[in-house]
Amino acid sequence: MGLGDTLRRWGWLAWLGAVGCRAPSEAPHRPTVAAPATAAAQPLAEPDREALLRALSGRWQVTEPDGQTAEWVIAGVELTRRQGDQVQHGWIEVPQAGRLVVRFGAARPWFLGFAVDGPRVWIGPGRTGLRTADGRWMAYDNGWVVRAVDGRCRWYPRQMKGGHGAPQPVVCALREGTWGYDLPRRSRSGPSDGRSLRLEGSAAVGPGLHPAVRLPAR
Repeated sequence: MGLGDTLRRWGWLAWLGAVGCRAPSEAPHRPTVAAPATAAAQPLAEPDREALLRALSGRWQVTEPDGQTAEWVIAGVELTRRQGDQVQHGWIEVPQAGRLVVRFGAARPWFLGFAVDGPRVWIGPGRTGLRTADGRWMAYDNGWVVRAVDGRCRWYPRQMKGGHGAPQPVVCALREGTWGYDLPRRSRSGPSDGRSLRLEGSAAVGPGLHPAVRLPAR
């Protein structure tokens, strides 16, 4: 066998070896069908803040955080406050159902709670909750605490970037006109955060809130 035949023979064997021993990563690309994505978790259905804001419209006598009373006239988000000869104009915000922010210019805002049961309204520093149309109880407490109709309670913690985290089970009880629940411990050695809200119809009212008295329109 001549030198040329020998080289051709070895070249042929080398090509066969390369094809037969091709690593899996070197296999020819074949189109693939992606697996269907896992369905995203359903977002927490929050109460209608706009409906609660409309329930605050009107003229009220409100017990303020310092214990003094003042007249509040709320029209949409605009607020006119009268106390004696003093008149202030500001506005309100409802960042979450049951949470009320009152602002007067550059002054430090008031962070309050409010609860609504039909024509009755409570306002003041403290936590509140409400019963939804489907029978759940909900309270905003650094996230949403939700008591389902089957009696189980879960806490959806607030996330710093917005939205809510995965629900965590919490201990709760609904009896004798109160709704009590314990949030998870903030640290291993710290106590659990126990809450107790008084039930008033479809509202849950925490300590520190006072009835707002509706006044006749001027």
